[in-house]
Amino acid sequence: MSTQPDISVIIPAYRESARLPNTLARIRSFFAEFGADEGLKYEVIVVDDGSPDDMPAAIERYVHDWAMFRYIRHEKNQGKGAAVRTGMLAAKGKWRLFTDADNATPIAEFDLLWDEHEAAEIIIGSRYLPSSTIKRAQPWYRRLLSRLGNQVLQHRLTPGIVDTQCGFKLFRGDVAEELFGQLQTTGWLFDVELLARARKAGYRIKEVPVEWFNDADSRFRSMAGIRRALRELKALEKMLQ
Repeated sequence: MSTQPDISVIIPAYRESARLPNTLARIRSFFAEFGADEGLKYEVIVVDDGSPDDMPAAIERYVHDWAMFRYIRHEKNQGKGAAVRTGMLAAKGKWRLFTDADNATPIAEFDLLWDEHEAAEIIIGSRYLPSSTIKRAQPWYRRLLSRLGNQVLQHRLTPGIVDTQCGFKLFRGDVAEELFGQLQTTGWLFDVELLARARKAGYRIKEVPVEWFNDADSRFRSMAGIRRALRELKALEKMLQ
């Protein structure tokens, strides 16, 4: 009998000692029930992107007896895209989900993505579809920046995708290995590079409305983030020409 997991869950983490334990507890509880109900095997991989805090100690009591859990550490901070890439390429699952350490999209929303896994090679959560649910909204200025940013990205690189940046995306395993093996963007726009490459390769992308909670402790800072994103966008457009 194959021991390959059906689902790998990848969590990029940087300075997440406070929030990660609760997220891991929720994921463990969810997949204990979901995996049993669906007859699926799973694994969970945390990729520590060179955090200065003691993340292993913070999560020890949540994972010490969890055979399906793996911890990978970057010695130096490389960016969220690099952390997700490391986890995706280390994963063994037939399908591979990445989700944020703050649980902004609750892990229970995985049901919605899994319902579509036979219809597309990539299924992505979206905050901006008509039936999406935002439980705790961003401040107005961040909502405006987010919507304007998505309009720019749709027009220039990912037409037809309403929300490229929601951190809740499911990839078929072989597709994940191909796309993440090519990934060069390690910062904020790594999702956009992945989706643009997927479109170019002819993979089907299904966008699914999900529930989402704004994280008041987001690491994205408006003006600095905008300047960095614009630099990344220019470099990405040049790369993908």
